[in-house]
Amino acid sequence: MKLRKCSLFAAVVGALLLTAAFAPKANAILAVYYNFEDQPPVPDLTSEAIGLQTPPLQTNFGGTFTDEPALIAPNNVFPTDPDMNLHSLGLKDSGANNGAYFQFHVNTNPLVGMSLSFAINSMGNGYNSVEGLYSNDGFVSDTHSLGTASITSSTSQVITFAVPAGAEGQSDITFRLVFTGATSSGNNLQNVIDNIRLDVRSVIPEPASVVGALLGACGLCWNQRRRLIRLLRLRYA
Repeated sequence: MKLRKCSLFAAVVGALLLTAAFAPKANAILAVYYNFEDQPPVPDLTSEAIGLQTPPLQTNFGGTFTDEPALIAPNNVFPTDPDMNLHSLGLKDSGANNGAYFQFHVNTNPLVGMSLSFAINSMGNGYNSVEGLYSNDGFVSDTHSLGTASITSSTSQVITFAVPAGAEGQSDITFRLVFTGATSSGNNLQNVIDNIRLDVRSVIPEPASVVGALLGACGLCWNQRRRLIRLLRLRYA
């Protein structure tokens, strides 16, 4: 009877370990992040290593990039971000670049509950609207809208798009921010962008991690079973 109880205990331990293996990680996880802190003297379109994934930021903007002071409403991840929030990305000649976009690719297989956000201001005659989009084939034949937001602040504002569950579970999703409404093609500064980020609510472990946890749980249970059998034999010898 005692041996059966011990076996049951080992099975419970294994079940708990299995549950932990499948449980998502903690909330509010930074998946992708662009802070433009390393850009002088050229625009920095590389993602920061503090995110889960580090894809380059792509753009078809044909105007002029400038290095600008960070926005008042930064949307940064201080104190996690090791860089000081000092720089942001300025845009000129935007009137000739209506429909320009910034985009990046993400493996969304492990990501659950995504949101896309960034900080921006309007210096006048610049972009006054932005649409969030995503695609599972690089916008060849598949396009989904996350919604459209107005750019209204002359200081700064944070714009956030909720990402639907349909974008989850894909090996390659492209997120795109498309800017429109600019009327100036001059050399004056028209918009400033800062701290583009993709956040997730939770992360599902990769299959390899789950298999490893299962093997570990099975090994632990088998080892405990053998130890308990030896102890019982010694006790009743």
